[in-house]
Amino acid sequence: MKLGKSLNFNIFFFSFQIKRVRISERRVFYGGSIITMNPKQPYVNAVGFAGEKIRAIGELKEVKKELGKAEMIELEGNSLVPGFIDCHLHPIQFLLHLLNPDLSNVKRLEDIQSNLKKAVEKKSVDELTIGFNFSEENFDFPVLPTQWDLDNACPNKLVFVLRYDGHIGVANSKALELAGIDENMVIPGGEIRKNKNEIIGVALSNKVKV
Repeated sequence: MKLGKSLNFNIFFFSFQIKRVRISERRVFYGGSIITMNPKQPYVNAVGFAGEKIRAIGELKEVKKELGKAEMIELEGNSLVPGFIDCHLHPIQFLLHLLNPDLSNVKRLEDIQSNLKKAVEKKSVDELTIGFNFSEENFDFPVLPTQWDLDNACPNKLVFVLRYDGHIGVANSKALELAGIDENMVIPGGEIRKNKNEIIGVALSNKVKV
């Protein structure tokens, strides 16, 4: 079965406890993609509710028979999916974290470098690697890494590391060049750190945008 032609999903909470309810509270949904999230029965043609509880799922004829008199609701090709409790997860950012090294447990600059070296091994020269959640406060020598520290680990790959607070990031020379960042760059509400007018690859801002 194809997904609904509309991206406007109707969200309902699926529960399988059955109880007696008034006929006016019985509803049958049909005519769209009804997704159960059950791998053994991922799609059904109809679902019947008694109040807030699911009474039947399956073919429309079977669901109507189970529910008896009920309000018939045509989905008109839209999708109906189980409801969920929003835990305020940022899915794109979460995927980036899954696909890139987690530096939250590193204790030394050398650990950052070794993690990055491993992460870029199978990546192309134009693919960015982002190291997340480092904290120089946990280092034996608590100093922020610089672009040259990252260059020593990954001279030919695009690398950027982001501090745990999201306000400080460090890029290697390749990434700085690609982003067009130089000593004349101005960050509204932030700064690019320099050493005698030479940038060191460290950017500070209210919120670093990758």
